[in-house]
Amino acid sequence: MRSELEVQLRTLTEQGGDAELKLKEAIKNTQEKSRQISMLTFNLEEEGKKRRSLELEINHLKQAEADLKAKNASYLESINKLKVSEQEIRITRVELEKQTSEKTKVEQSSVRLQSRIRELQCSLDGTEAELEKQKKATQEEFTRTEGSSPHN
Repeated sequence: MRSELEVQLRTLTEQGGDAELKLKEAIKNTQEKSRQISMLTFNLEEEGKKRRSLELEINHLKQAEADLKAKNASYLESINKLKVSEQEIRITRVELEKQTSEKTKVEQSSVRLQSRIRELQCSLDGTEAELEKQKKATQEEFTRTEGSSPHN
């Protein structure tokens, strides 16, 4: 019986050694898994921070895009207003050129009319002088014929 007990003791000791080895291996595996979980948790937190940072950046970019679109719309409106103004300036310039041309024609016509009026005035003056001469000549003729008439 003693040898039987010794065999059982050895068996139990060997089993205990195996169990201790299995326990140590299990503890080692658990520690490794715990370390991996810690690393994964850390990586997950880092990725979460990066994601939140990217979301903020995306929001800022969307706001910047909206601002740029609003400015672009404003600039396009200003450009269109400038184009309309340029067209109005062209029309005004053409009208001004027409009026300037008409004014020049009117001034030239006025100069011609004034020249013609002076010519006619000179002609009238000449005609009046001639008429006055004829009146005097007629008066002298009349006076002469009166003085030499037999009724005297």
